[in-house]
Amino acid sequence: MLVTAFYALEDEEEAWQPPLDIYPLRWSATPDPRVQIPPGVARHVDLLMFPAPTVSDGQGGYSPAPPEDELLTTGSLCVRQEGASAKSGSAVSDQLFEDHHYRIELAVVARDVDSRAYAIEVRFDGRYRYPPDFWGDMMLTLPQSIKNA
Repeated sequence: MLVTAFYALEDEEEAWQPPLDIYPLRWSATPDPRVQIPPGVARHVDLLMFPAPTVSDGQGGYSPAPPEDELLTTGSLCVRQEGASAKSGSAVSDQLFEDHHYRIELAVVARDVDSRAYAIEVRFDGRYRYPPDFWGDMMLTLPQSIKNA
């Protein structure tokens, strides 16, 4: 599964499409993106990451912020940064989700079959909420099929 486009909606100034690497999204809980999945087996991919915010502990370290604070946070696409090597590159893009409405376009590809393209829309208000509230307050559409170019 490849992320083929990622851009903000509704705001002309934010309507950008960052450079994305051509490597596939990683299978969930799998460190190597080149793992082969046999036919008939289902796996999930990690698409978005929203780390819990931290606060200083006053002693040079950090600890998770109290859940009731609903601090601002940014999310990331789980694609490698452009130019990062397969062995040392980060699995997280430097393209961040903030308080906006986004569109992510994906391509599902496999050997010896036609690819399929899908679009997902995400609306994120920038506030981190501790599970289970986090995903309940985020708008994430089901993948919609789009015509292949």
